[in-house]
Amino acid sequence: MEKSISRRIAEYAVGLTYEQIPAEVIHEVKRYLFDSIGCAYGAMNTKDVRIIKEILDESAGAAQASIIGFGNKIPAANAALLNSLMIRSLDFNDIYWKEDPSHPSDIIPAALAAGELKDASMKDVILGIILAYEFEQRLCEFAKPGVRERKWHHATLTQFVSPITAGKVMKLTVDQMVNA
Repeated sequence: MEKSISRRIAEYAVGLTYEQIPAEVIHEVKRYLFDSIGCAYGAMNTKDVRIIKEILDESAGAAQASIIGFGNKIPAANAALLNSLMIRSLDFNDIYWKEDPSHPSDIIPAALAAGELKDASMKDVILGIILAYEFEQRLCEFAKPGVRERKWHHATLTQFVSPITAGKVMKLTVDQMVNA
């Protein structure tokens, strides 16, 4: 019986190790991470960030993951949301354009929040970020003639890739990742 695409993706993600990654890829991931944090700091005082931060600050929940630049912790899913908004808000973050555009750095906060939630190593976070870029860019290339021509926005890809990214950092099993 042939494996489903989601199972093959999960097996690849679960099996990926830090030692398999070339040093130049690690270097680039760190550059993207620093760039994304810079984008988040630049957006801290924008109207949309202030509005969402106020809503999330008023929400109850465990202090699980940090909001970039603000110093406080909120539930991990909320931190991933707000940090993604901050990275993307000014539209200065990275762009990948092959068959269609995407901003893989939108997914970096999923790796960061999951890493904080599970007290993961930075190597695990880096692996999650690598998977974010790998799968988001592959989806862009796969969606010929383009994501928009299929009546989706490229940000939709983030929803498909985030479980792979966070799942890797959280050390989910293959079955758990397929379910995610």
